[in-house]
Amino acid sequence: MRTLKTNRSTPGGGDYTSGYCSLAHTSTSDPDGCSCTQTVSEDDPNGYASNSMFYGRGPMQLSWNYNYIDASAALGVDLCTSPDLVATNPSIAWQSAFHFWMTSTGSTGTTCHDYVLTSGDFGGTVKTINGGLECPAGAYQSGFDLSVISRLNKYCKAATELSVDLLLDFDACSELQTSFDSCVSESCSGNGCCSECNIWVGRTLAPTGCKTAFHVLNSSKDSPVCANI
Repeated sequence: MRTLKTNRSTPGGGDYTSGYCSLAHTSTSDPDGCSCTQTVSEDDPNGYASNSMFYGRGPMQLSWNYNYIDASAALGVDLCTSPDLVATNPSIAWQSAFHFWMTSTGSTGTTCHDYVLTSGDFGGTVKTINGGLECPAGAYQSGFDLSVISRLNKYCKAATELSVDLLLDFDACSELQTSFDSCVSESCSGNGCCSECNIWVGRTLAPTGCKTAFHVLNSSKDSPVCANI
């Protein structure tokens, strides 16, 4: 049995002892959530059985009991009883990620898919996924500045590996553009730097007129063009 060591509680409404549960979401509430109970490992009094907790798993880090029950219904798999399937079954892991990307609106009312498709906004995807902690970083709970830097660095690395011509906007996530500017500045140091983003300076916003279009770029990265397709 895998165990996960945690603190007994966390600020902001979460309660690790009940397995990443929102107490407002239960199996009988509307909207609902997986039922959660505290389970203490027999061989570790400070640990909890991982398969009874709803912490982040999979490519999209599916978290919280209300997201697990939604994924369960969509995929036809009982993730309330076996949430570890999101970490141990590759098919379920990716299905849960696609389901979240296409359907979850967080507190924004907009899915990650729609932010990219209709607005060309990477910041919107961050806001939908983790906006309370990262838009702006530290507004809800301190310590997320480096998480934002890490997310930007990975985004830039992916853009480079995929040979895209332009990064999407950061507009919908408050202060994300500021974080980007800071982490590529000459004054940044250590973990506060986005080394993967240096080549993207000046190529971070969608061209005028591309806000509601797919980005269709010509072969010159210095003079991007776009069109509705």
